[in-house]
Amino acid sequence: MSQEQNNDQLQQATQHIMQLETAVKTLLTKDAWSRYSTLKLAHPEKAVRALVHLAQNAQQHTLPNPVTDTNFKEMLMRI
Repeated sequence: MSQEQNNDQLQQATQHIMQLETAVKTLLTKDAWSRYSTLKLAHPEKAVRALVHLAQNAQQHTLPNPVTDTNFKEMLMRI
């Protein structure tokens, strides 16, 4: 795989993550979003897993609205 293909895939993944963040941000309280942002800096892989988990649960309508910091912490302990 060429460097250009790698860069294209990375750019696509980054765009997808940004789209998910935009969608999920509206579901989280300010404190929960702050925790996500901190997690993203410290543990990017776990942040992506949390983001995907939130998006999937949002599609299934199984999230509390809004997702509080406490809800988010509990979810992080399960993933």
